[in-house]
Amino acid sequence: MVAYAGPLGNAVTLSAALDASAAGTTWVLASMSVGLAVTLLAAGVVADALGRARVFALGAMVFAGPTSCAPSSAALGRSSSRGWWSASARPG
Repeated sequence: MVAYAGPLGNAVTLSAALDASAAGTTWVLASMSVGLAVTLLAAGVVADALGRARVFALGAMVFAGPTSCAPSSAALGRSSSRGWWSASARPG
């Protein structure tokens, strides 16, 4: 959902950056759906070959990995971003 909602929320900025017309913006947003469908079909083929539980576990690790690592690396002072977690990790 995030992969679709992100570009949809930024459609105005995206179309201005690409100097796209309304039809061009529609094509960009439609291509996001096609990309998600291709990914879903590919994951289904892999799940048929390896098993649904294994593919689900792999997908959960892929999506949860960056989310769980970002706050811990910020707590160690290794985050270069200026997000809320890096500000809260600073002493004083």
